[in-house]
Amino acid sequence: MDVTIYQHTAMGKGEVAFGGIFETLREMDFANKQLKPDVLKVGGDNIICVPYFGFPEEMDQQAPETLERIKQELL
Repeated sequence: MDVTIYQHTAMGKGEVAFGGIFETLREMDFANKQLKPDVLKVGGDNIICVPYFGFPEEMDQQAPETLERIKQELL
């Protein structure tokens, strides 16, 4: 039987091409775009979520590194 195991890993350690994802988000002006123009904007309405539930013992290191990369790439 063929089996595929999928695991969330830290940015840059898996198969996801995050460079291309961030490039596309910058081209979209994601960080500055307001998706609902008729709603009061309080700190923006765009959210990026990075789930790292596969390796909780590495979370203390991975979470701050990921936040820093997102800030560098988009802000």
